Amino acid sequence: MRMQNGSALTIVIFAALSRVVDAQSGNRASVNGTVFDSLSRKPLVGAVVQFSGADSTTAQLWYTARSDSTGKFRLTELRPGKYLAGFFHPTLDSLGVEMRGNLIEIRSGEQAVPMGGPTASTLVRTLCADSLRSSGLVVGHVRDQDTDDAIAGALVLASWGRAIQVNRRFELQTESRSVRTGTDGWFVECGVPVDASASILAVSGSDTTGAIDLHFGADSVVRMDLFISSNARGAAARLTGRIVDEHGVPLPGRVRLNGDSREVVAGADGVFSMEGLPAGTRSVDFRAIGYEPLTLAMRLSNEKTVVRDVTLTRHVVLPTVTTLASQTAERLTLFEQHKRRSAGGFFLKPDSLDGYPRAVRDLRQYVGGLPGVTITKDGSILMRRPTTYMTSLTPYVACAPRIFYNGKEFGTPGSDDEIIGVEVYTRENQIPSVYPLPINRPCGLIVIWTKPH
Repeated sequence: MRMQNGSALTIVIFAALSRVVDAQSGNRASVNGTVFDSLSRKPLVGAVVQFSGADSTTAQLWYTARSDSTGKFRLTELRPGKYLAGFFHPTLDSLGVEMRGNLIEIRSGEQAVPMGGPTASTLVRTLCADSLRSSGLVVGHVRDQDTDDAIAGALVLASWGRAIQVNRRFELQTESRSVRTGTDGWFVECGVPVDASASILAVSGSDTTGAIDLHFGADSVVRMDLFISSNARGAAARLTGRIVDEHGVPLPGRVRLNGDSREVVAGADGVFSMEGLPAGTRSVDFRAIGYEPLTLAMRLSNEKTVVRDVTLTRHVVLPTVTTLASQTAERLTLFEQHKRRSAGGFFLKPDSLDGYPRAVRDLRQYVGGLPGVTITKDGSILMRRPTTYMTSLTPYVACAPRIFYNGKEFGTPGSDDEIIGVEVYTRENQIPSVYPLPINRPCGLIVIWTKPH
């Protein structure tokens, strides 16, 4: 593994002796186990497992096996004694892990020795300074799209934004962290918040990847290789595929290259095709009405068409509840669910705001200070929408956002209803799929959640 200064770091591969069974088998032993990826918690297929003799009775002895399609391996006819046990796999290479192995004792009979790579907490604790260990970690390599060669000295930039309250107004605070890759293209980016809408990109000279969204999930580590294509090669990449549901049924939907105005529609057969795309690592957004949106980091190539079938998951609607307390809990659950799954936006709760009124009639005080939102003299709420015409003299036009009340576009709460949460989406690609996009280009969306009465 490479630190930011390029110096080598060795992490011991976990090999735990979980079971020992003495048998009447003379001076021979058998070992079985499963090799797993501690980050993804999935078995590793094709891992090369090695046991190297480590005492006077096993010196010069080597035993090797390869894990099968379920990650399982088995070694037989081992001489009892002490061994260094470990494994090799491309997953370890992507983490920069160098094998050292773990010392275990093998006895006569059958033994189970499960193996796994370093856990997320181990990586964060090992690679990041004390002050950054509560944040997320991104590791990987930056490579040339055409040759797969490592790119030394590439800039890897992680950035994120937060809405902070300043004198009863909101301001967008943008923060970033950057590192340079080592001679082997390896980078370690610590200090990325796991609860913010963060993205990462790589830059080498005038060439760059797209901005790729970061999703940390249950772990605080993201493993990602970034591929840069030279601008001199032009934009000739092609992406085709099909959008389907969990049962393989085709879905009509929309496909968009993030950070770009290009967008195509998938028809009733779910088939889509995009041409003239920049090569390298790019972020592509897939949507269908009634389904959770999906954003994928994809490696696009000028040399060959990338074919990718995409499966979308139907949006889960919680069952109707009757008690006021249950209705409040349901609405807050949906609010938090949209916050976790969003690709951006602002999420405001009165409990976290200093001195803000809570009535619906005071909505303007919540959203008026947000970046991209304007309150006119007559009290109207406007947002900024990028223009789509090259001849436009201004990059943005003002438009009125749609407003949903408790998940419904045409709800009509009373002006005294108490606000329990507000979702604000100023860009189209931020809007969750549960809120259908109109045929004409949408402006933005505000969702107000109120306490039932």
